[in-house]
Amino acid sequence: MLAIPWGAVAQGVSAGLWFDTLNITETKALLSQAERLDLPEEAREELSAILGKLPDLVPMPLAGISLGIPVGPVELQLAGALLTDGLLRNVGLWPAYGMDLAESVHLDFMLRAYHLALGVSPRLDLGNVAFALAAGLSLSGGDLSLQVAMDEEELGWDAIGGTLGARLELGLPFLRLFASGAIFFPWGQIEDAWGAFVGPWQGKMGVVIRF
Repeated sequence: MLAIPWGAVAQGVSAGLWFDTLNITETKALLSQAERLDLPEEAREELSAILGKLPDLVPMPLAGISLGIPVGPVELQLAGALLTDGLLRNVGLWPAYGMDLAESVHLDFMLRAYHLALGVSPRLDLGNVAFALAAGLSLSGGDLSLQVAMDEEELGWDAIGGTLGARLELGLPFLRLFASGAIFFPWGQIEDAWGAFVGPWQGKMGVVIRF
């Protein structure tokens, strides 16, 4: 086992769920303020109660795919992921017709999020299990439009930065389950008026085919 070198021995295609985190600590406070949204007090209190149940770091799942290409002793990884309210509605995870607050105030959402990544990964392949380290570049962003009564507000987030992480694969040499996690180090974030920022944690889980 010790004689098996670190290296990417086969090209791979991965598909599954990608996870970014969104820091909405400031967003929750701003959305609950009456002066930021033209809402009756009862509706504002109901919205504040809903926001209060959300964590400050919200996991953002995206449908993703990546390609791993052997380059010498490492694997070059190209990845992309996407999430929209339409995709979530199709699987029953998004309110199809929005929601009603107190005093018949209607609230609707439109969501778009994306994730692009480029990285290099030395990989130790032991047949039915593989371990990898990874370092790279990540670009994440998106926007959430809120239609409140007759008003529309939009909060957005975009960030670019470096990542450091690790990955585990289990299964047959040509078909495996995988899970990975990474820390995101932002080099630049867009300052949004609603205070939404890309958080420090990223993750992936799914299936990888190697050939």
